[in-house]
Amino acid sequence: MNIYKKTLLKMFFIPIISLHTVSAETQFISPQLAFKPVVSGDKVSIKIAPNYYLYQKRIQVLNSATGKPIKFSYLSTPIVKKFTEVPEPQTLFVGTANLKIHAPVNTKFTLVYQGCSNQGLCYPPQRQQLTLK
Repeated sequence: MNIYKKTLLKMFFIPIISLHTVSAETQFISPQLAFKPVVSGDKVSIKIAPNYYLYQKRIQVLNSATGKPIKFSYLSTPIVKKFTEVPEPQTLFVGTANLKIHAPVNTKFTLVYQGCSNQGLCYPPQRQQLTLK
């Protein structure tokens, strides 16, 4: 009888413990916490949370008044990663993406970017209004 009770307890508690582990692994943060752009002079540094990444080809800088693209260059080196779901390798930023914006001081611009978590959650494109200082 004692063995029977232990077996029933194991059958009940192991799935609960497993569910807790899975939910802890798949808790996601908001895109505002996953990707934090900061302007300093003519540079933008996008801080990327651990276990998240940004697609290089999804980063755009647009003039807020006209919507036209503003030229920029990358100051940090991306990584290349192959995903099983996509045929071609993807160029990504992890940790930080640093950009140099080629526009005058006080230019208001829209930074557009898109990223994902390593667990597979991809956010829709994000847009943030910023000003060169």
